[in-house]
Amino acid sequence: MKKYIKNLLLFIICLSVSLSCFAGFGVFAATDPRLVDDADILTDEEELILITMLDEVSEKIKLDVVIVTVDDMGYKTAEAFADDYMDYNGYGYNGGEDCVLLAVGMDEREYHFSTRGFGIDAFTDDAIDNTKEVLEDHLTFDEYYDAFVAFVELTEGYVTSAREGSPYKAPFSFFSNLFVAVAIGFVIALISVSVMKAQLKSVRSNYSAKGYEKQGSMDVKNSSDVFLYKTVSKTARPKSSSSGGGGGTHRSSSGRSHGGGGGRF
Repeated sequence: MKKYIKNLLLFIICLSVSLSCFAGFGVFAATDPRLVDDADILTDEEELILITMLDEVSEKIKLDVVIVTVDDMGYKTAEAFADDYMDYNGYGYNGGEDCVLLAVGMDEREYHFSTRGFGIDAFTDDAIDNTKEVLEDHLTFDEYYDAFVAFVELTEGYVTSAREGSPYKAPFSFFSNLFVAVAIGFVIALISVSVMKAQLKSVRSNYSAKGYEKQGSMDVKNSSDVFLYKTVSKTARPKSSSSGGGGGTHRSSSGRSHGGGGGRF
């Protein structure tokens, strides 16, 4: 009996040591999935497609692309939730900083995508604005799968362009082109008027009425000054604005630097 107990204890000790060794080599190390649909807004088929897509794109661009959906983000803002979920769940390609995480909260119908590492460089101000516009076009109509696919595709494009040295810039809009056309037209008109003015060499302006008076045609006997009115000019004091621009970085609760953007739908 004692021999049996001794052998059992020896077996347990050996098993414990073996498990520790395997864990050290990562055999039993858990990795967080790149898709977490806790709000259950995707079908099983959509989840499988997105998981495959997220894994393939993440490996291709060497940056973790993660999507998380929840019913309630708790007491945190969408920005803080996305930042903390990324930081405290081990995301970051190959254990590094490079990561982009999109979080969607269904109760408040809000979203935020957090960037870190090279993700901050890839998501320029123009890229952030473009991503928000695309996401809201889908999320507003509950097209969650389409929104997530678009997010992954946009992220792949941004990161690829940034790694090639050409970060995303928004193309010229209609209004931008219109402004350029108006500016060019104004310059041409100004030149034309200047040329016509230069041709009027026979016309000279006078700075007083006396210059237009025919000599000897006017004889003033009496003169007096009459007060007519006064003009008071006021200039409004400019007010300071508290609104900030888009983009930029901030520190999360873990002290790490993040970028990104978000909104409601």
